[in-house]
Amino acid sequence: MVWLFLMQFWVVKPLDCPVRETVPVIDGSLADWPDEKWQVLSKQKVALATCRDGRYFYLAIRGEDPYLARKIRMGGLTVWLDPEGGRGKVLGVHLPGHMAQRPDREAGGLEAALRNPPPKDNSADALVVVGGDGAFRKKLEPGEGGGLEHRMTYTETGFYYELCVPLNRTEAAPYAVAVAGRKLGLGLETMQRPKRREVAARPDERGARPGASGGRGGMGRGGMGRGGGNGPGPGARGDRAVGGERKAVMKAALKQWFRINWAA
Repeated sequence: MVWLFLMQFWVVKPLDCPVRETVPVIDGSLADWPDEKWQVLSKQKVALATCRDGRYFYLAIRGEDPYLARKIRMGGLTVWLDPEGGRGKVLGVHLPGHMAQRPDREAGGLEAALRNPPPKDNSADALVVVGGDGAFRKKLEPGEGGGLEHRMTYTETGFYYELCVPLNRTEAAPYAVAVAGRKLGLGLETMQRPKRREVAARPDERGARPGASGGRGGMGRGGMGRGGGNGPGPGARGDRAVGGERKAVMKAALKQWFRINWAA
């Protein structure tokens, strides 16, 4: 069973990239993708489509999982591109997340978080270029990408994402993916869930390590801690709901590679 779990991340899925005379506008609406052939990832509730012209490669992603959308809003999304058609992290286009927004700190929970606009310094079109598997990172200002642009739109139930990447590297377009043959490797990656040993090593919000209690009751005998003997407080049920939502967000993940075939 373990190998079946790992296979979903390492199997490279094929996806055709047709030529289009009328290319989409990168506005995060997906209005220009009505007749495309979508590749569906049923487990992650995500669908992808691609197209190209003589100058640019275009990608559209439609997500229908609100927890995955919240995960991306928190930790960001990275699109990796390999011009050799493999799984090399040659050029990465990263949409930064908003880690300051935590699901247990927002009124209204996940639904409210999806509706609320992001902070001005972390808009849904902020763009960070990553190269050489993280060898360099650079945040691009508007117009600095030379045609490299993307746009994320969060919806009530998920998200829409569009990306445009130049195919020819020039002085005006330094961040391009020059496809060597007729295949392009494309990887999608969200912030991954931390390992148990990493979580166990972190101090909690009060500065103590998990499990390092100052007493059975936390606030003295009969106090308000878990071992105080007074039972759950009035907010315990809500705390459990928040905890369940947080676990669902952290469990959601997207890590998949595709082989984009240059279709006629």
